[in-house]
Amino acid sequence: LKILLLPKDVNDGKNVIMEIRGGAGGEEAALFAHSLLRMYTMYAQNHGWTMELLNLNETELGGVKEAIISVDGAGAYNRLKY
Repeated sequence: LKILLLPKDVNDGKNVIMEIRGGAGGEEAALFAHSLLRMYTMYAQNHGWTMELLNLNETELGGVKEAIISVDGAGAYNRLKY
């Protein structure tokens, strides 16, 4: 009940630009970042959102050094802000 009484965020209906980076850990971190990118892609598809890949830097083994994506759809910010 207390959660329902909280005011809504004015940005909840907006779109999101998300950045995923492979941190310290070399190739293992890049492979994990690739898994995160794939997970968020499937999550966006399940919610009916559109994703646009703005920038992608991959490693030789298929990992991701850096990925910047735009997620467009109703409630994208509300679900991805944390």
